[in-house]
Amino acid sequence: MPLEDGQTVSQPSMIAIMLSELECEPTQRALEVGAGSGYAAALLAQLVREVHAVELRPALAALARANLARSGASNVHVAEGDGSQGLAAHAPYDRILVSAAPSEVPNALVEQLAPGGRIVIPVGDEHAQTLLIGEKTSAGELHFRRSVPCIFVPLVSS
Repeated sequence: MPLEDGQTVSQPSMIAIMLSELECEPTQRALEVGAGSGYAAALLAQLVREVHAVELRPALAALARANLARSGASNVHVAEGDGSQGLAAHAPYDRILVSAAPSEVPNALVEQLAPGGRIVIPVGDEHAQTLLIGEKTSAGELHFRRSVPCIFVPLVSS
C-alpha cells in the first residue's frame, strides 16, 4: 500500500514472517527502522516491552505517531532520523526490525544490537533482496542466515 514520498506499507504476510523470525519475548526492547505508517511498530509493541522506531521522513514520522496514539500503543516511541544510524541513545536493543533494504547491513545497527539479540533485515538492491536473520552471540559475534526473497523500498541515509 502506498504512503507519502514513494514509500509503502509492507505486505502483512511479510511483516508476519519478520515478526516470527524475531522470536520476541515480552521483556525485550526493540528498534524498528523505517516506521512508515506505524503498522509494524504497533504489532511489535504487542510482542515486546518497549519499541523505539525511527523514520527519516518527518511527515511519515508524524503519521506513525498519530496512528500509534489512536491504536493505544503507548510503549512505542517514534523519532525522526536516519535509520541506518539506528537510535544509539536508547541502545542496546534485544531485537531490531528493519522495514527498508540497505545494500549491506549498517554497522551502527550491528553495534546497537545487544549480545544474544536478533536482527531481521532485508538486504540487496532495488531488484533483488533477501531477508537476513542475524543473531549476536554473547561474545558479540554476529551470524546471519538467509530467509526468504523479498522487495522493500531502499533504506536511505540523510
